[in-house]
Amino acid sequence: MAASSTTFSTALFVDFDNIFITLKGEDLNRATNFAERVSNWLQWLESEMPVPDGFSGKRRRILLRKCYLNPRNFGNFRHHFVMSAFEVIDCPPLTTRGKTSADIHLVMDMMDALEHPTRFDEFIVFSADADFTPVLLRLRAHNRRIAVLPVGMPSLAYKAAADTLIDTEELLQSIDDADSNSEALLGDIAEAVEKEALQLDGGLSHASLLAVLKNFYEFRRSENWLGFGSGDALAAAICDQSTSLTAVKDATDGSLIIYATAVLDAELTDALRAESKSIKRATVVEFVVEQLSAANTPLNMAMLAGLVQKTFGQEIIRSKWLGHRNFKGLLAEAFDEGELAFSPAAGGELYIPGVQQPSRPDEKDGGKAEWKAYADIYETAAAISSATEVPLLSPAQYTHLFKEIVDEVASNGFTFNTTVENIWVRVSLKGISRHAVAFAIRSIVHNGHDLTSHGQTADSLAVAFVKNTENLCLQAQLEMGAEEKAVISIWVRGNASDSWRENQDR
Repeated sequence: MAASSTTFSTALFVDFDNIFITLKGEDLNRATNFAERVSNWLQWLESEMPVPDGFSGKRRRILLRKCYLNPRNFGNFRHHFVMSAFEVIDCPPLTTRGKTSADIHLVMDMMDALEHPTRFDEFIVFSADADFTPVLLRLRAHNRRIAVLPVGMPSLAYKAAADTLIDTEELLQSIDDADSNSEALLGDIAEAVEKEALQLDGGLSHASLLAVLKNFYEFRRSENWLGFGSGDALAAAICDQSTSLTAVKDATDGSLIIYATAVLDAELTDALRAESKSIKRATVVEFVVEQLSAANTPLNMAMLAGLVQKTFGQEIIRSKWLGHRNFKGLLAEAFDEGELAFSPAAGGELYIPGVQQPSRPDEKDGGKAEWKAYADIYETAAAISSATEVPLLSPAQYTHLFKEIVDEVASNGFTFNTTVENIWVRVSLKGISRHAVAFAIRSIVHNGHDLTSHGQTADSLAVAFVKNTENLCLQAQLEMGAEEKAVISIWVRGNASDSWRENQDR
């Protein structure tokens, strides 16, 4: 079949048991959302996931959709895939240990797809099972593009066999984003809210707003206030769509009340708008410039991102950095205008052009100063980090991170995204990235450690992290003698395992 000039053809294979069980180990809500809201992430794959090299300007069409699941354990999720045009292949257990034939079915179907009359330009595989590495290499030999969803801690060889690693966080976030719908929907809602508000001197409370929202099918079928997270956030978004509406904080409980601007005194309206307006990009840029000016030196970009989150609150995250997807994107216009500049030196710095000079590569050591007390293990730790992708944090940073994880879970419980975000806001000031936080939590959970169990300590988390790091070393085929294991323990646990070094000195 001839390929379209505007689209390219994709085959999608979902190893459901592997994905669901891995996500469930991190966060049951994330796993359930993946299983029940298939149409949301499927739309993201077709419309928003970046296209592979060689297909620029073309749209992805997922023509072949197959899902492999164990009907005994996960049959209740089957219909969600059927309703999104998937062929569901039931793979019941064939052994007393619960082993299914999903992997064999999946490999055979991928081989069949290579010979299909429709040439599939791209194969997307939802699985973190390293057993599929040979078949990915076979697909590559047939000049097909390969994308995998690497949930959990997949092997480096498996990831290397793919052209594209699908960002798990972006895919899962798309489930919530889809609920927010489009600006056109918000515009229609704003129009209906304005009509109601013109008839009310007291404005629309959350209860009155709900009465209007229930008239919209998209709201009735959505969750979590159309994806905005709260009534206040949605009220603010509605008011942003229309100059005829104003959101005012209620003096009693602090919630937002929506008024028709026309019924408010003009002078009061101006004051209220100034008080309750949402965060603006210029305000964030001004804050960043103030921090740089006060420091009188370039500052680490990750640290500044954490400080912005801490100062402006969760709206920054919910709005995906005010619609710019990340902190660097939010500052892009300031870069273009010469107000700020970015340097890759010292792990990524922001500075004020003409006022501050970025660090030269030899001026800052990329964090080696943090290793001063552990200089004897730095090279070995750096080599392990390079081979396994374990973040090259210093022992002090790992100790701080594990303490923050214990404190956060004890105070607020554990849900993967929220836990990661809350911790990152605090530890970014120590030069610890969001990726490092997510990697640490995922490593601990992947090792079978229950973060919510009683009596958690920073060192118990470190021990779980050490075990997972050793497993990653074995996957990467690194030699693991007693000395390498001891280095990993010192690196991750710090002073808790310094006795080895004392023995080495004797």
